[in-house]
Amino acid sequence: MLHKEALKLLTPLALGGGHDRDIAIEGGHLDQAAGRGSDLLAEQFASSAFEVLEAWERSYATAPLYDDSVQVRRNRVVQKMSELGRLDRAYFVQMAAVLGYDIIIEELSPFMPGWSGAGDELGDDDSDWCWRVYYAEADAYVFRAGESLAGELLSYSLADLMQQMLENLKPADTFVEFIEV
Repeated sequence: MLHKEALKLLTPLALGGGHDRDIAIEGGHLDQAAGRGSDLLAEQFASSAFEVLEAWERSYATAPLYDDSVQVRRNRVVQKMSELGRLDRAYFVQMAAVLGYDIIIEELSPFMPGWSGAGDELGDDDSDWCWRVYYAEADAYVFRAGESLAGELLSYSLADLMQQMLENLKPADTFVEFIEV
């Protein structure tokens, strides 16, 4: 029921004329306010924010790139909110899963005389530790009515975002090599 109809039920007489026009205007304002309340309820969650998305990004220090869609920006904030700050491989696998990627991390040890043998890999010269991250391309984001905006790409991948996230969170002396399978 529209608010206009509810307001008409409050008056015992059918007054007509200008009264009906006033009721229609006031009912329209009440309908608009009720719709706005629903919108504001969605804004309190980062996964559905639109108007206050920039505030969420400031709070979690996630600067958007110039071509990021609203979906990617929301996903980045939600991913940042779920970070716990661990350094084990399972944590990084879990963080990639948030973005929709199943990854395998192979941890390579530096070549050490007495421990390593002939044929073992030497690793990277600048880093003592190396991770090889194997990933398969996940489903790309696709433009969705109601979630995407005019001017956004119709589809794109989050592989760069996943790689950037792992580079930002990895242990300091670790070199990460990404291999798409």
